[in-house]
Amino acid sequence: MWLAVVATFFSMIFIAQASLAQSTTRKEKIEALQKRLNNLEKQQQQMDDWYNKLYIQGNSQINPFMREKISLGGYFESTVYNFRGPDMDTQTNSYNEALGLNLAAEFTEKLKFTFQTLSAVGISAVNLHNNPNLTPPKRQFRGLAFGTILAQGYLEYKGSDIFNVQSGIGYIPFGIAYQQREPFLFHKRSGPQILINEDGSGIGIASALWMGLHVYGQLSLDGSRVGYNLYTLTPASKVTTLGVGGRLWWMVNENIKTGVSFQSAKRQQGSYLSKGVDLDVNYKNFGLLSEYAVRDDANQSLDPETYYFEPYYKFNDGHWLAYVNIEYIKMPLRVDAATQKPDPIEKRFYGAGVNWLPMPAIRLRLGFLKHDYINETDTINGQKRDYTQTEFSTAVAF
Repeated sequence: MWLAVVATFFSMIFIAQASLAQSTTRKEKIEALQKRLNNLEKQQQQMDDWYNKLYIQGNSQINPFMREKISLGGYFESTVYNFRGPDMDTQTNSYNEALGLNLAAEFTEKLKFTFQTLSAVGISAVNLHNNPNLTPPKRQFRGLAFGTILAQGYLEYKGSDIFNVQSGIGYIPFGIAYQQREPFLFHKRSGPQILINEDGSGIGIASALWMGLHVYGQLSLDGSRVGYNLYTLTPASKVTTLGVGGRLWWMVNENIKTGVSFQSAKRQQGSYLSKGVDLDVNYKNFGLLSEYAVRDDANQSLDPETYYFEPYYKFNDGHWLAYVNIEYIKMPLRVDAATQKPDPIEKRFYGAGVNWLPMPAIRLRLGFLKHDYINETDTINGQKRDYTQTEFSTAVAF
C-alpha cells in the first residue's frame, strides 16, 4: 500500500513536469511561427508596393542629376506572316521584330518632356501589290530591312483644361488610328490600312507626324465634353513649306466619341486638303471603331479615299477579344516609291481575328485578312493582285 502511494506521487510530479515542458515548447513554436508570419507579411507588402508603383501607377523612375521624375516604358512586337494568292508563290516569314522605347521627364506639374523612338528589323515585303511592271515582278519577301525613327519628342506645358501646348514632334491628332501612340494596343497588327498605304511621295491619306507646335484643350458641357487640336507640320514631299491641321471632337457620354479632322499642306504635285470623320463606340463588352477620310488633291481629279469598320467584342473578363474588320482604300495615282513607276490600287479588305491578353501587358494576336483588288486595279497584264494574309503576333508592353 505504501509503495503504491509513493509511485502515484512520483507519477503526478513527472506528468506535471512533462506538461510544463510541453507547454513551454508549444509557446516557443507559436512565437517562432508568429515571427515567420510577420516576415512573410512584410515581404508581401513590399511586393505589393513594388507592383503597384511599377505597373499600376506607372512610376518606374530613375533619379537623374537634375532630380526631375523620369518614367521609362515601351513595347516589343514579333510577327509571323503568311501570304498566298493566285499569281504569286505562297510565302511565310517569321523575321519581323519591332521595339518602341518611351521616356517621360516631369519637371513640374505643368511642364513635361515626352520622347518615343521606334526601331524595326526584319525581312521586308517588296512589290506588295503584285504589279508585274515592277522589280521583282511578283510580291515576295526579299532582303533584310532595318531602321529607327524618332516618332515623338516634345516639351509640353499644361496650362488648363482648355489650353495646352506641345513643341517638337508627335503623332497627328487625325481620326482614331493616326493617334494610336502604342501599336501594342491595335486589335489587328499594324492597325487599319489607312496607316500603311502611301502614294509614293511619303504621304498616305495624311502626313503622319506633326512638327513644330500642337495646341489642344477640352471643355465640359452638360455631361459631355468637346475638344480641339491645332498643329503645324512639314510634309516629307515639300520640305520648304509649312502645313496646318486640326481636329474637333465631341464625347457624347462615356460610351460614344466622334470627331472631324483636317490637314492642309503642299506636295511636289501641288497642295492637298485631307478631311476625315470618325466614330468610337464602347458599350459594356461591345465596341466599334470606324473612320472615313479623303485627300483632296489640287490639280488632280482622282483623289485617295479610305474607310473602315471594326466591331469587336470582349469576353472572359477582358482576357479575350474578337474582332471583324471591313476596309476600303483607293489610291488611283499611286507610284512605287522605289522605281517611281505607276502602281495604282483600289481594294477592299475583309478580316477577322482574336486577341488573347493573359495579363494586361501581354497581347497575342491571330488574324486573317483577304485583300480584294477591284475595278481596273484587279489585274495588270494578266496578273491577278489578290492575296490572303494570315499573321500571328506577340506584343509585350513594359
